[in-house]
Amino acid sequence: MGPLESPPQWLHPGALLVFVAAGDCNFQELSQSPLLQTTTLLGVICPSPGNSTYRVLTRLVSEEWVTLGLWDADAFATWDALFRDRFVDFKGREFPITCSYDDVPLVYRQENGTIDGSNIRIINVMAKWLNFRPVYTHRSTDGSWGSPANGTWTGYLGTLYRGQSSLAINYYTVTEERGRDFDYSGSYYNEGFGVMVRVPPPLPRWMNLLFPYTGMVWALVFGVMVLVTLIFYLLNLRKYHLSLARSFLITLRGMVMQSMEHLPASWVSKSFLGLWWFVMLVLDISYTCNLIAVLTVPAYPARIHTFKQLADSKLKMCMLDYGEFVPEALLTSTDESLAKMGAKMELLPENTTLKFSGTSACVERVVAGTHAQVDTNSYIKIVYRSLGVNSKVYSMKPQLYRGHLALLYRKHTPWRHKFSKGVQRLVEAGLVYKWHDEIMDLFPGREGEVGAPLSLSCPPPTPHLHLAPACLCADHNKRAKYLF
Repeated sequence: MGPLESPPQWLHPGALLVFVAAGDCNFQELSQSPLLQTTTLLGVICPSPGNSTYRVLTRLVSEEWVTLGLWDADAFATWDALFRDRFVDFKGREFPITCSYDDVPLVYRQENGTIDGSNIRIINVMAKWLNFRPVYTHRSTDGSWGSPANGTWTGYLGTLYRGQSSLAINYYTVTEERGRDFDYSGSYYNEGFGVMVRVPPPLPRWMNLLFPYTGMVWALVFGVMVLVTLIFYLLNLRKYHLSLARSFLITLRGMVMQSMEHLPASWVSKSFLGLWWFVMLVLDISYTCNLIAVLTVPAYPARIHTFKQLADSKLKMCMLDYGEFVPEALLTSTDESLAKMGAKMELLPENTTLKFSGTSACVERVVAGTHAQVDTNSYIKIVYRSLGVNSKVYSMKPQLYRGHLALLYRKHTPWRHKFSKGVQRLVEAGLVYKWHDEIMDLFPGREGEVGAPLSLSCPPPTPHLHLAPACLCADHNKRAKYLF
């Protein structure tokens, strides 16, 4: 029983076959074996009463030992016959699930006190399929998502790490650091951290006069004017003795569409002046047309579209300190722009007693035009919509640390493959993205956003497809039913 009682750290088999040569099987002792508790596929061959033959057993997730039959080489000739699926039915077992309720659209508390979110809907479907009862716990040592510290984990991940819960279902991307201490499902969504920036206020109205032409065009126009003035001055220098200032005023008349009382007598000066006025006529017409177009829409400064522009701007960064890896990752990044963003990051304390955990403090700074806020992309959009200031800000198109979201389990959880299979089916059916979009649409202000989805209509159910999820349209409670 040595390896079963205290298995080496490197031993984590996917399948385990225990053979008891003689005597009775001590099922109580076997049940307490750490190796059996973390093994997905389990088979035990024990002598039957009287030691006349052997029987094959396995242990279900409900901790019940069941006999698969008496040993027979033909009956147990295949892998599937010897190693049965132990996790078909969880027999109503309670599943403690740790989560923050302030993680919309993944997990959030509704006004009536119930918990909803795309991840809650995933768990509810899995609970019906595997027959377990989810118990959501808002339990954390410090209210943070969780980070490694002194050989353990803090926050919600610490609750999972110490075995006080079975799942963590908030916004958790797959990272190398988390992968060392936790198992995770297949990816159910791909998203990063969005950056919200204040829409720059319109420029003063008088500056509209400059916008019909670019700075380069204005520079060329005035450069040509200086050149034309000098040429006109030289053409009249010997005979008419026009001053340089007078020559400039004559060329300027053509630019502002004013006539002259007396034309030069020289046909060379007349021809040159006529050509110049014709060029100015074309330029004036194009300027007038462009000015009319510009005056219909307020002129705005250029927006920030890249991380380099954001890093070089005067804007500081703002984020709630809830234990995410982003601030440290930015500060230690080898990318110069990201490192600059990390250096001017201001972390504000989280207050779970306030709506959105006090993120309104960051929102106020963004609306004031002094900061740009970083948070998970979907969450930050909903925050600004709910606070009614989404029209004053815009979300940058690039996202920071875009990654795959996954459900997290304790390390070597034996039933993780079952959940991963269910998540994969829901993703392939398009239901996870549909739920996500439905919840995003519950918060006003999405119209006109880039990437707003088209409505997804569900085909009629197909009862005989019992091995894969079939999509049924949502009922009046906006809930969907799915078949596995």
